Amino acid sequence: YLSKALSEIIPFMDYPLKAEFPRGSGKQVNLYSTIHILAEEINNRFLLTSDKSEITTTIGISKNHIFHLSCTDKLTNKAVENVPLKVMMNGNNITEDAITNEKGDATLHLFKVTDRTPVQYFVVSVDLHEITGMFNLTYPSAISIKVNAQSPNIYLNIIEKNLNEPVENPFVMPEFKSFLVKTYGAEFTDSKTESDFYVIAEINTTAKISEQNEYGLFQVYADGTISFFDTSTDKELYQKSINNIMGADFHSLEGAGRNALKKLVKKLKTKTFQEIITALDETSNKK
Repeated sequence: YLSKALSEIIPFMDYPLKAEFPRGSGKQVNLYSTIHILAEEINNRFLLTSDKSEITTTIGISKNHIFHLSCTDKLTNKAVENVPLKVMMNGNNITEDAITNEKGDATLHLFKVTDRTPVQYFVVSVDLHEITGMFNLTYPSAISIKVNAQSPNIYLNIIEKNLNEPVENPFVMPEFKSFLVKTYGAEFTDSKTESDFYVIAEINTTAKISEQNEYGLFQVYADGTISFFDTSTDKELYQKSINNIMGADFHSLEGAGRNALKKLVKKLKTKTFQEIITALDETSNKK
């Protein structure tokens, strides 16, 4: 009603818009400012409460945290139905909006935290924008739920060989660690049982022929398999085979093998790592 009243008087803003309010009081008020004051007073009457004030979760792990919200009128203490709610939380996987039911209740979800900030907030606010777009309300009623986001512990079992010999200075392991830290803020453990995720990978190179080809090049091919698991369920979340990545070198088979491993790492960085992110996100959405 206030929004409709404001739209009615907007075309006449050049006139001194006075009216008696409250009716029968004999008091003359400016309509424009009074409508805004009343809108602010109503805005301040919404009270949001939640069954949770704080939660703890792990970055990158799918877990459905459920929040039960209630909206009441501070003045009457009665439930308010059909109130639109919106949620803000750093781009994480959340329920973005909801509407209170006849009891003034609504259910919202935090499915997965992907932002690496240790302390975050699940902020729910009353969203009256569609019906109060003409008002510049100061502070919409809101509630903040603290989210403690812990880094996932990851166990890596990556075997990397060049021509069946262990690689002294690995190519794959450091890139995997860098990716997991950058994407999930990961920490690493030497104990599989203490991990949230674990990765198993086997990488090796083989020479098709042991001699230089007609161009004087040694040629070696890198192959590997990578699997990403949820430790709690032992479920394989991602699996990839990478085959026939050729490396060449004028001096030795070992040098050709190192170049093949470098090219394999490049493929991990340009394609495989994004596939892992997508696979984990799809697992989250299915849950």
